[in-house]
Amino acid sequence: MRQRRRAERQNTARPTLKDNVHNRTEERYLQRILIGAALALGLLIIGLLATGWYFNFLKPPEKIVASVNGEDYLLHEVVPYTKIEGFYTSQFNPNIALNTLIKNNTLDQFSQDQGIDIQLNQVENKLITMFEKATGTSDVPSSLSQEGERELENFVNLIGIEVSDYKSWIRGQLLEDAYFDLFLTQASKTADQVFLEWIVAANSISGQNAYERISSGENFNSVATELNVDNIFADKEGVVGWVPKGALLEMDPYLFAIDNQTNSISPPIVTSLGSIVYRITNNSKDREISESMRILLAQNNFQSWMDQITSEIIFTFNDDDIKWVLGQIEREYE
Repeated sequence: MRQRRRAERQNTARPTLKDNVHNRTEERYLQRILIGAALALGLLIIGLLATGWYFNFLKPPEKIVASVNGEDYLLHEVVPYTKIEGFYTSQFNPNIALNTLIKNNTLDQFSQDQGIDIQLNQVENKLITMFEKATGTSDVPSSLSQEGERELENFVNLIGIEVSDYKSWIRGQLLEDAYFDLFLTQASKTADQVFLEWIVAANSISGQNAYERISSGENFNSVATELNVDNIFADKEGVVGWVPKGALLEMDPYLFAIDNQTNSISPPIVTSLGSIVYRITNNSKDREISESMRILLAQNNFQSWMDQITSEIIFTFNDDDIKWVLGQIEREYE
């Protein structure tokens, strides 16, 4: 009897043992699958992090953000110019810095064609005037002294740039000055002109108010004294003076229209300066141009020339690039 019961227990236990072995095998197989999946997921996450690091910290400096006249401009080149211009203007604007970088290189590119040559000693002389402590013209050295070199080094370290970056920026300033002098000498000395008085109002409502008051009989200059916000071109009574065509580009279509009438008051016109009410009080043929108007002509001609030679510029500079540049500066200044 006992033997029979033992045999029954053994027969009953055998299927259970086989099932357990089979279950353990399946569990190990599932464990291997889970471990493999976890490893694959971990590698994927590491890959994504590495890719993100590459595109956020390694790749951006070599990204081309602008191209013009066969020159490519890289993202990392914008950083030192942003720091320099931020130091002088208290505004860290990567867009303006990139434009300055492109302008400086473009002026250098075309300088030989324009007969302009900025020598290394001119850059050196600029540095001398900035970093040497001379007490008079006779004390100005021909090159930076050791103390001057230290002052320059301290300055670039303060901003977080290289000396070569600062010299490049100064060279650009000297080039721009040389180009302006060139365009100033080329600007016309006589031209047909109109005598202009205007009121640059702060907004369209104020401009309409000025127009209605003058049209109702109030004195133009008295209203101008009260409402004119322009303190660049006009005096306190709104008198701009003799203006040639091309000096105030936005106003050319109005000032030099065929049907212009002397002493008539214009309704307000919207410009980048503001809402303008104006009148022309006189005309003159082939009149000598004032120095201030010749400067405006030179500036406008220079900008027109720049627009022409950079007309095929390609910009790929975007918001992410701006954030990257500003992020670099923030990290360095922390």
